Amino acid sequence: MTLRKWNLNDQTLMRTWKGEDLELHPRHSEHSSQIILSKVLRIPWNVVHDYFTIDVKGLMKLDKSKPITKRTVLQSAGKIYDPVGFLSPYTISLKCLLQELWLQKLAWDDELPPDINAIWSQWWSELPL
Repeated sequence: MTLRKWNLNDQTLMRTWKGEDLELHPRHSEHSSQIILSKVLRIPWNVVHDYFTIDVKGLMKLDKSKPITKRTVLQSAGKIYDPVGFLSPYTISLKCLLQELWLQKLAWDDELPPDINAIWSQWWSELPL
């Protein structure tokens, strides 16, 4: 299997690979030097500054006029795409919250009890961070 579309942020190594006829990512062509984002497992990677970004805009569109239910919490957990596990220290608390909802045998559309709602609100408020 020939690996292709090699990409990294070290220009010296990229020039070496180009000389060895390895197939580089299209961003390394002569006309695309302004492109700074690449995707790795569908996660945007800033190649110049070497960091990943996770999009949480979909989660931030929660309708606060409706009560928070077990369905809402599960939908929120399902919107987080993190195949590598970068967000695991953050998402584990949401999974523990879901476990607690199952243990309390809440129906899908029952409003969360006040103590669990407080935990959910804290988790949701920290999302942009």
